[in-house]
Amino acid sequence: MTGEVRRVTRIEQRVSEAQKLGFKRVLVPANNLQGWTPPKGIQVVASQP
Repeated sequence: MTGEVRRVTRIEQRVSEAQKLGFKRVLVPANNLQGWTPPKGIQVVASQP
């Protein structure tokens, strides 16, 4: 366990599901933010390496 936040697949679906479950903020790898727009109503925080 190195404590790093690694890139994940299907980030859009995962964030949408987190929002449905009531999450208001999610932490995602910065490199996962490229190429998509986070949905409204949830704060997406980009982690840095």
